[in-house]
Amino acid sequence: MKIKVAFNNSFSGAVHARDFRTGSCMVHGDGGKVVTLDINLLAQQGTSDYCGLLVNNSI
Repeated sequence: MKIKVAFNNSFSGAVHARDFRTGSCMVHGDGGKVVTLDINLLAQQGTSDYCGLLVNNSI
């Protein structure tokens, strides 16, 4: 899944998946106004590219 985050001003911080701050689950801003985070939704728990998965079944 690609997640694109746009900012009003330049951004040089980090965007990460909830509770997962590993290299495959975060992206660092380079001073631009947009960052794109790629998350593997099919990664198995315990693997290096696993970023967690939250399922909400409420309607």
